Amino acid sequence: DAADLGQSDSAGPVSLDSLAALIHAQSEQRRIENADLARLLSFVITRPAPAADREVRRAALEATSVSELVSLLRGQHRPSSQASDVAALRVELESARTINADLTRLLDSQAAVKADLEERLKTVEEERDRWKAESKKSSPLLTSFQKAMAESEASLKSARKSQDDKVKSALAHAKDLGKQLRERDSEIGRLTQLLSARDAEYAVLQGISTKHFEQLQESARLLISGDAQPLRDAKATIKHQREVILRQKRVISRMGLLPMHDPHMAAAAAAGLDAPGLSPADLQRNARLYRILAQRFPEVMDIPAGETRQVELTIHPRADGAATTLPAPVSSAGSFLRQSTRLTGSEAPAPPSESPASSAANPVSAGAVSTPVSTSASRRRRSKSVDQVHRARLDTLTPAEKLLRYSNPKSATAAGSQRKP
Repeated sequence: DAADLGQSDSAGPVSLDSLAALIHAQSEQRRIENADLARLLSFVITRPAPAADREVRRAALEATSVSELVSLLRGQHRPSSQASDVAALRVELESARTINADLTRLLDSQAAVKADLEERLKTVEEERDRWKAESKKSSPLLTSFQKAMAESEASLKSARKSQDDKVKSALAHAKDLGKQLRERDSEIGRLTQLLSARDAEYAVLQGISTKHFEQLQESARLLISGDAQPLRDAKATIKHQREVILRQKRVISRMGLLPMHDPHMAAAAAAGLDAPGLSPADLQRNARLYRILAQRFPEVMDIPAGETRQVELTIHPRADGAATTLPAPVSSAGSFLRQSTRLTGSEAPAPPSESPASSAANPVSAGAVSTPVSTSASRRRRSKSVDQVHRARLDTLTPAEKLLRYSNPKSATAAGSQRKP
């Protein structure tokens, strides 16, 4: 069996696992044969045998297999010759050599395989060590890359948040700008209405001026024709109308502000006193009263340079009822004057009708005084209708009623084409 195994194994290379299995099977078989051989030897030796069986006993001791012992026990032992034994031993020796050579070749091949596997294992271990070293080297890079990614995400998030805040602020600013534009549009509309009203007022004044120019031409024609009562009445009317027009132009050009350079008027307004009128004669106060007002109200009298103050001054008509109130610009043709007029002190000189003595009596103020005038008397006076103003005498009308009469289209003295009687 061993020879057959050696021949079969020498036919070609086998694997290490198959060789190990074969060796294990052979060793197991030999162990079983040795156990059987030992039992049979013990049986043969312990069995009593006659002296004539010494040859059999010796053959049993020299037996190397179970089959030989069985044949001895059956009485089939035949003494072998020495030549046959030598031949058998030679055959067994050759088979053992063959098996040994096969096993040697197999061992050499397995040693080469083992060396190859060891080389591969060494290469794999070196590769593993290199990869470990590379992983150790790349771990800080990976950590830094992850950190950079986190920082990039944080910066991107903050940039997105800042951009969102900028967009929100831009939208809010755009909303505020839209609101400002709407406010500016409304302001432009209001200013446009004011300009339209002012244009209408100027148109009314232009018509009045045209009408007065026609009256002047008529007066000149009457003057050329001769001296008469209508001429004298026309002269007085023209003079009065010229004064009214000049006052209207002065008030309109200064947005309802009339200049005045008297700080004592401001002191009187602060004290709560009422001026009896606006004529220069009525505005000349007692010097003692001015000193008392200056001592009582020093904060009003002491005005620093370049400063403008506004105080309220109430104007009452004179006792004879002939006081004139400051006319303000009309809002439309045929409307009454505004009820309050402001007086300021650094825009124009005093009224032309003021006497030189009165102008000299006024001290030079350190600053300008703006004094609003409230025409409470005109509010208390009952307003006349257009027909009443038209039927009344011209010298009994107030400047506001005269302006109402001039701006009335039904009036004979209205602006535009003269109505024929």
